[in-house]
Amino acid sequence: MAQYSITDLERFTGVKAHTIRIWEKRYCICKPSRDANNIRQYDEDDLQHLIKVSHLKEQGHKISAIACLSTAELDQLYSLSVNSNSGCCIQDKLTIAVQKTQESKLYSLLKQQLDVLGIKAFVHSIWEPMQERLGFLVLSGALHKVHIRLFDQIVERILESENIDLMLGHAICKGSALMINTCGRSSSVFHHLTKRLLIEKHIDVLSLSLCQSDWDSLSIILQNRMFHHIFIHYKSAEYASPPPCDMLDEWLTDQTKVILYGSKDAQFQLPVGWMNLEVDEVLTYVTSIDTYKQEVELSTS
Repeated sequence: MAQYSITDLERFTGVKAHTIRIWEKRYCICKPSRDANNIRQYDEDDLQHLIKVSHLKEQGHKISAIACLSTAELDQLYSLSVNSNSGCCIQDKLTIAVQKTQESKLYSLLKQQLDVLGIKAFVHSIWEPMQERLGFLVLSGALHKVHIRLFDQIVERILESENIDLMLGHAICKGSALMINTCGRSSSVFHHLTKRLLIEKHIDVLSLSLCQSDWDSLSIILQNRMFHHIFIHYKSAEYASPPPCDMLDEWLTDQTKVILYGSKDAQFQLPVGWMNLEVDEVLTYVTSIDTYKQEVELSTS
């Protein structure tokens, strides 16, 4: 059985810890157990109950009235509110859709949020918080990893379709970028998110997913194209050897900036001129890129 601290409940419901304690004392909203140090411990039922109570209170229901409801009555009122009230917290809606593996519902909700918010706000207010929430629910035993994979696959599908449409609609490109993803899983989603921001700046993007044996194939591309930016998403823990810096440097010009993001071990020496950014720094960097007047393609023949 999953166990949560009062801090966990505060984090996932938005209800302050001191408010939870008051509700427990006045209304018996939750009935936590105590560990050997007399610290409150909550189970999955407590978390789900508090999520429903918090949502209904935000919709105008009095806490004293909610506290009098039976479990069945609370579930019914919450279900009616979620299905009829467009003001329901989008993260709650997404979490419910993930739990129930409602693929079409997830697609519709995510597509709507992306259209309304735009890519950068979507990253910070939807994708990142949901990754954190779903990851915690997996660790607690409330969800399985397959639920996160479903969420990521749908985000990827939406982004890839929209990225292609956006690129086709650009009559003029103002720069070029090569994106190399070696990590898979959720990093693939971040790969697509970064790509979307680049495309919005009218940058022509070539996006590749490479395994270790594919590195040599890059020379074919780099002999025939010049890229203003090269983004390499790399994790030392998941990759046997670092990117072939010497091979890349052979084809780079003074105009090319290389950004390595993800993680690297202490032994890996970053080449002069390369940047190593944290994942959350990449989006800020992309939005600050100065685009070029036109795309430049060079042949080394």
